[in-house]
Amino acid sequence: MCGIYGYIGKLNAIDEVYKGLKLLQYRGYDSCGIAYYTKNALKIVKAVGALENLEKPNIKCNIAFGHTRWATNGEVNLKNTHPHISYDKAFTVVHNGIIDNADTLKRALKKSGVKFYSNTDTEVIANLLTSIKGDSDNKVKNLFNQLEGSFALIIGCVDKTIYLVKKFSPLNLLVSDDGIYISSDISSLPSGNLYSLQDYDIIKIKDNIVTNLNGNSITYT
Repeated sequence: MCGIYGYIGKLNAIDEVYKGLKLLQYRGYDSCGIAYYTKNALKIVKAVGALENLEKPNIKCNIAFGHTRWATNGEVNLKNTHPHISYDKAFTVVHNGIIDNADTLKRALKKSGVKFYSNTDTEVIANLLTSIKGDSDNKVKNLFNQLEGSFALIIGCVDKTIYLVKKFSPLNLLVSDDGIYISSDISSLPSGNLYSLQDYDIIKIKDNIVTNLNGNSITYT
């Protein structure tokens, strides 16, 4: 069981994600990483082993998401640790689950000239997004037509748009006074308005506004 945690809001996002990943440690993991937005770029820090090995950047930011990984595709090393970024650096992805047709997709992407730097099925997702035509909404929507298997995803775009995608693997979103929290486990979330994604859900978060791809608000519990 891998762990996903994300935060968007007024608090320090790196600190919130780090605290969230600590709450998910019970799921077990062999490596960890966090993606975060600075003023001008999206950056990634990774570590093999315990969260304590992860060197947290000493900066304040408002959007971050992270992952604790059990190795399934590829051995335990930094290049296979999440988050993964597409070859053109347009998309960054963390992923729980497994993509059954990852090898087939990877061979096709390589034939088109895409370079891979890891042995994971998650990097396939990131590079597949880049290969799909259209805007980011269309790219994310069309993932479901090509991916086989189970997945819960946080997808970060260079313009600070965040997408949440779910199929057969849990992912939850919570809105509180402090911000928007995302987790693969409800028990790690604070109190607030909760939405548990349903299979084939796509949630878009842009400028702190949460909608589905049709631009409609979602119903919280």
